[in-house]
Amino acid sequence: MEFIQQNIFVVAVAVISGTMLLALSVRRPAGAGAVSPAQATLLINRENAQLIDIREPNEYIAGHLCDSRNIPAASLAQRVGELEPFKTSR
Repeated sequence: MEFIQQNIFVVAVAVISGTMLLALSVRRPAGAGAVSPAQATLLINRENAQLIDIREPNEYIAGHLCDSRNIPAASLAQRVGELEPFKTSR
């Protein structure tokens, strides 16, 4: 108990840090539309999924996955209509 009293600041930082790490690990699962790497691989290989690369064009030209479409993140909202043909109802 003496250690805690003498090092209250260090203990507080450790408790806060641990709490933040725990909160991040609990919240880590992504939203409803997210897929795991294994699910993405299955979608690409079995269901002809369309990949969207949201990097800038110069980064896309430097290297990208085969058959992926480049729609930069900054213009995604304006170009979302281009994705309509690839939507399926599940």
